[in-house]
Amino acid sequence: MEIEQGRDQRLYDAAKEGNVASLNRLIQEDPLILDPYTIHTFSETPLHLASMFGHLNFVKLILALKPELAKELDSRSLTPLHLASAKGYVEIVKSLLQVNKNMCFALDQNGMNPLHLAATKGRVDVLRELVEAEPEAAMVKLDGGDTILHLCVENNKIETLEMLVQRVGDKEFLNSFDAHGNTILHLAVANKQLEIVRFLVGNTNIEVISQNSMGLTPIDILSHSRRHVNDLGIFESLQSRRAENNQVIAPHNSRLRIRSTNLGRKDMKPRKPSDLMLSKKQIKREWVERKKNSLMVVASLIATMGFQAGIYPPGGVWQDDTNGHIAGLSILNDKSKNGYKVFLISNTIGFTSSLSVIFMLISGLPFRNKLIMWLLMMILWVAITATGFTYMVALFFYTNKDKNILHFNTKDNNDVGDILVFAVILWLGLMTILFLAHTIRLTYIVIKKFVRFILAMSRRLTVRNKYEEMNDHRVIQL
Repeated sequence: MEIEQGRDQRLYDAAKEGNVASLNRLIQEDPLILDPYTIHTFSETPLHLASMFGHLNFVKLILALKPELAKELDSRSLTPLHLASAKGYVEIVKSLLQVNKNMCFALDQNGMNPLHLAATKGRVDVLRELVEAEPEAAMVKLDGGDTILHLCVENNKIETLEMLVQRVGDKEFLNSFDAHGNTILHLAVANKQLEIVRFLVGNTNIEVISQNSMGLTPIDILSHSRRHVNDLGIFESLQSRRAENNQVIAPHNSRLRIRSTNLGRKDMKPRKPSDLMLSKKQIKREWVERKKNSLMVVASLIATMGFQAGIYPPGGVWQDDTNGHIAGLSILNDKSKNGYKVFLISNTIGFTSSLSVIFMLISGLPFRNKLIMWLLMMILWVAITATGFTYMVALFFYTNKDKNILHFNTKDNNDVGDILVFAVILWLGLMTILFLAHTIRLTYIVIKKFVRFILAMSRRLTVRNKYEEMNDHRVIQL
């Protein structure tokens, strides 16, 4: 047993080193030394090792002695062809294909065949040999629906993409969808891959107006994605491709629509990159409108409650001039002047704050700034807090026999007073936390914009200085 283990180790060492002489000696000692690898399961065979390390002569000798090893799988379901293709060993790939070209269809544990691995790694020469051997293997899709073309775009391998399009790029396969309904053009636009976009638009039959599972075309993805230096070039490339009936390609989810036109190509003016951001601006305007509507509803409700409470205070008003009372005056004012003052102050604050918000919203001022929206929200919070405090004052009046709003220590009303004090403290604490959180957030936004402004000014100054230095240099040369 120890002799067999020593023999196996020497065989593995020879495969790693590509030592053909050592392999010949081992075969002379035991002509059946390679047979167990076709019968039993091993983590890897000597052919796997030789293919991975690129030892061509060693691979050829093993294939000549035991060609069945070309279809054996390692612990990751990889064949020797997988390893050689991923590494880019063209001659080894050729040798393996001569023995068994059906291994082009073998799938590893990730559902990828040797062509997929070669495309992912950008092995153009290897991929060319594999496609020539089995063109149908390039049409095999991954479990998620990705094609080999999707892998090329995802890994930014334009050379392998160009070769595959030339060899197997029929229109249906070219416009295949992945699990999210994206074509390779969707992916290239999302990844800002200008060269790939230009190649696909200018040299293939790719559909530029196809929609993914979210209903987005490639130009929609461009309009919704982050800004990039390649945006203008990508937009011009997409717009250069006319759809049927001379339609201009434009984002259908924004103000730019696909419309028919009789203008010639020379009359078509490419849109500015700022046009691509219209959807974002529209989303921002819609958010502001929804926020304004919400603030208007809440402010109107608070103003109504404040008006009602001011006209009809807790306890009502005296109905006639009897016992020294004056008809129409507040009963609470006579029973507890301090309580009435607190009630009147808190109710007036809530009422006037809500009126201020309503007035600002209907004034026609442009509320596009987050600072203004934050200010409106702060005013409304004051109104809400004052309204809540007014409710507590009124509730205390109805439940306190002493009728002294500032007196919480009488034996009869101690529990009610404690509850109201706890509620006031809890409410004010919550409002304070929210106020601090939004203040910190707003401060962060302001500082971030200020830093961006400073950096932008610095870059502009640097560019201007370089431009002036270049002009000075030119003048000196002249």
